[in-house]
Amino acid sequence: MPSSDSAGSQLGGAVVAVLGAARAVCLDVASYLACVLLLGSIRTPEPTPVRAGAKGSLIGEMKQGVLYVVRHPTIRPLLLTGTAYTGVFALLTTLWSVYLLRELHYSPTALGTLLSVAALGGVAGALTVCRLVDRYGPARVMLTALAITPFTELPLLLAAPGHGGQVGIAAGLFVQLACATAQGSTQRSIRQAVCEPGMQGRMLATGQWITYGTRPLAALLAGAAGTWLGLWNSLALGTLALTTPFLVLLASSLRTMHQTPATPPATI
Repeated sequence: MPSSDSAGSQLGGAVVAVLGAARAVCLDVASYLACVLLLGSIRTPEPTPVRAGAKGSLIGEMKQGVLYVVRHPTIRPLLLTGTAYTGVFALLTTLWSVYLLRELHYSPTALGTLLSVAALGGVAGALTVCRLVDRYGPARVMLTALAITPFTELPLLLAAPGHGGQVGIAAGLFVQLACATAQGSTQRSIRQAVCEPGMQGRMLATGQWITYGTRPLAALLAGAAGTWLGLWNSLALGTLALTTPFLVLLASSLRTMHQTPATPPATI
């Protein structure tokens, strides 16, 4: 999910640059209407979900989801990795568009082009991740993607105004989104595979709440850092912070996972 959000936000920036803010909002509204129509067209009957434990209050089920995630030996390190990844990227994406426009004086068209190229990287990652996981195993795919990611920010830090810098940044963002999609889809598949069927909804909701909860805080921190330290210095610190998700996953027992685990049986 973090990877799709990252690709979506960057593609959104490209749409704004090409169509303008008002038309981009109209397109966003149309996309939600399309989702409603597509969901309404689903006619597949759903089986009765298996619930873990007796039905309780909403607060009780939220607590159950949090405890389940925190105590699970596989889901917990994956969620910590995803939270660190999402938080750092929220900080960086808050800063780098401003940096390109203000410091490097890129035009809105150039910015939109960069974002479009980055979105293609997400597509490339989605098309190759299954084959990579089958060949090298999920742990190697995630660790490699996380290890590469900090280096994808270097073209941005070293770029100068002009077409040469734009090409370097575009290449870096392409690889960045490919890595984000590869590691994000892999860790999400593992979390769903190891989670009990009756806890899937609570596990996913807890993960969304914890992971996305870092984004407004990271954006606030980005604004403060950009004001006090400067845009380039803040981007450099954010690039160093991109090593955190890799270190979190490397320190866990998941670094030796060679294949995606099987789904556990339902708890009745």
